[in-house]
Amino acid sequence: MLIPYLYSQGAVSYANGVSLFRPEYRRHWEYMLGDALLVAPMMDDGQTREVRFPEGTWIH
Repeated sequence: MLIPYLYSQGAVSYANGVSLFRPEYRRHWEYMLGDALLVAPMMDDGQTREVRFPEGTWIH
């Protein structure tokens, strides 16, 4: 289901000369994947962590 999003974001990133993966500075292991997806991976089973979202409206 993410293929259309990844394809279009990849084309925009290529055209603008920027990476599809955009690190969130000062946030350990968090990055934006394109313009609309925040990735905050869990490293261990059962782990909990605080995720700080960039400003804007987010959908769970």
